Amino acid sequence: MKKMIKLFTTTLKMIVLGGFIASTPLASVSAKETTRANQDALSQIHAEERAQRVSNIEYHISIDLTAADDRFLGRTKISFELSEIANQPDLTVDFSGGQIESVTINDMPVRPQYNGAFLTFPGAYLKSGSNDVQISYQHDYSKDGTGLHHFQDPVDGQRYLYTYLWPYYANRVFPNFDQPDLKAVFNLMVLAPRGWQVVSTTRESHVRDLGDKVRWSFPPTQKMSSYIFSLHAGPYKMWESDEGPVPMRLFARQSLADYVAVDEWFDVTAKGLNFFNDYYDIPYPFEKYDQLIVPDFNIGAMENIAAVTFTENYVSRGQESTAAREGRASTILHEMAHMWFGDLVTKKWWNGLWLNESFATQMASIALREVTEFQSGSHRFFLSSKRTAYAVDDRVSTHPIEMQVPSTADFYTVF
Repeated sequence: MKKMIKLFTTTLKMIVLGGFIASTPLASVSAKETTRANQDALSQIHAEERAQRVSNIEYHISIDLTAADDRFLGRTKISFELSEIANQPDLTVDFSGGQIESVTINDMPVRPQYNGAFLTFPGAYLKSGSNDVQISYQHDYSKDGTGLHHFQDPVDGQRYLYTYLWPYYANRVFPNFDQPDLKAVFNLMVLAPRGWQVVSTTRESHVRDLGDKVRWSFPPTQKMSSYIFSLHAGPYKMWESDEGPVPMRLFARQSLADYVAVDEWFDVTAKGLNFFNDYYDIPYPFEKYDQLIVPDFNIGAMENIAAVTFTENYVSRGQESTAAREGRASTILHEMAHMWFGDLVTKKWWNGLWLNESFATQMASIALREVTEFQSGSHRFFLSSKRTAYAVDDRVSTHPIEMQVPSTADFYTVF
């Protein structure tokens, strides 16, 4: 097993400069985009066609969280390069469920071609080489835990926001090329109510007081996939620690704050960061490590770069069992493992999901045993993950560990 893990980490070093894990290729891809189905999903074939045309992407995102209680306003500038193709075909940009106010392509105002799922940019307005598109829009807050989710605390009435963008929900927050292999630089500016915290991939570079509002500015990110970008905001309680190799913060809603095991959470985090730094032999690749405990979360946790989100199920209002504490530590380490394998290095398409998740689970098991009090990590891994896998593999419904994912609409059938 040790040799296998070392092989994985050697592979990680080899492909980190490439920025993605190879995915199963399609039979053929033309230089011209096929007609895209009119649905709120992205097919693999369309994603590969688009990736052949688009490169060097940078987003400038401005979001106003003060306009209304049920929606937010946004402006996004997308800079990108198009490959040189004769008779430049139309280009689509993902944006689901919003309202478009205006679109400008290369300084030319154009009538929005928007079907509620994606925008179409006419090829006549595009050019080979550098292009700039500016889009003004508004979008309702989400109530289903995807996109930019809104929660009002029934205890004290305070409002909290967080993003869940995996696998294809970043386009519910801002227009973008929402596929993992089209990595981009993200610049973010947020207008938020006074008294709120705003958290994203990078640490804020400037906070300007505007009376009852505050403007938060964030420096550009490294090149990254859209689904691991993040924007979390609200009157979160914040704790800070300098025990680890980078600054660490932990957030939770105010009415839950008294029940958070802050010291233990930071202890596992600091030990995990130091362990993975040594084990991977690649320093933690981002500037800080934030973790947020958020309400109404759809899954256990999500590996947003440097701003990981966790379900509130990891907070107990009473005495915690050893099993519950161990499970929480395992999840903290699982998401942390993704910072290297899954975030720094990213799958090209969603058929790489098994390798992404199984590797993080295996690494969490090793770290749990090596650096925490939970020395039975291997036993727990065998009883839960490994035995379950054997049982599933023994059924008539068993299937290959890597499956075709024709569209983002098929993602959860393999997750």
